[in-house]
Amino acid sequence: MANPFYATYDTTGVKDPWNSDWGLDHYQVTVGVWLSNAATYSVEGTLDDVSNPNVTPRWFALADFPVGSNTAKVVDLYTQFLFLRVNIAVLVGTLELKIVQGMRQR
Repeated sequence: MANPFYATYDTTGVKDPWNSDWGLDHYQVTVGVWLSNAATYSVEGTLDDVSNPNVTPRWFALADFPVGSNTAKVVDLYTQFLFLRVNIAVLVGTLELKIVQGMRQR
């Protein structure tokens, strides 16, 4: 089963990552960011297992949510990242991050 994720943040900083369901035979993730007021942020992905203490994860800012993003948007991703997270530099109000992983009908 895919792992939906919904979180609302009212502080800046790197937030805890969401883990995708690595066992699905189809990868599509919808990422939505909603701002109640103003923010500067990025959404980042890694191909590393952040739960493995022997691994130093390398995070990539997603092209659709680069460093300095400041608008609300919804994007479909087809590149398989093992984990996604939001990194909030500036925040006035709240930022909502919603992630839903699609599943192929069998």
